Amino acid sequence: MHELLNIVDEKDRVLGRATRSEIHRTQRLHRAVHMLVANSAGEIYLQKRAPSKDMNPNRWDSSAAGHVDAGEGYLQAAIREVTEELGVELSAGDFHEFFRLDPVPENGFEFQRYYAIITDQTLTPCPREISEARWFTPEAVDTWVASGDNALTPDLKTVWPVYRARKNT
Repeated sequence: MHELLNIVDEKDRVLGRATRSEIHRTQRLHRAVHMLVANSAGEIYLQKRAPSKDMNPNRWDSSAAGHVDAGEGYLQAAIREVTEELGVELSAGDFHEFFRLDPVPENGFEFQRYYAIITDQTLTPCPREISEARWFTPEAVDTWVASGDNALTPDLKTVWPVYRARKNT
């Protein structure tokens, strides 16, 4: 099965569709979502990407992430990805967009939208997508990100300070 994604222009307008592999091979602009899940104690759930992932395998990343499928909106994709990767059903009202990142080579030419979620539901990581996952204190993630550790994805290193700044305002 080939994931079909929208190709977009520099203003995030849909131009057409292509397979995920074709879009990545030709470095076409496309869309993705990332979610940071917190619990009521303030801990953050991070995932270690499976070794089979073609981008950033075996690196720690946001709680859930994925491409926006062709014909799908950002929020719809965020809800789907959380269900697929973490095994929980959440409603649109649980997702709070806090950051947007424009496409650059470092993020795979993706328009990215980031959502914050708070839930105390039991999360069940999908083993095809995630090799490990656990809750971290925000202070532990602060230290980890500040260290520049290559065990973290570039996306997580970019978005974490923005997330923390917004949570502290």
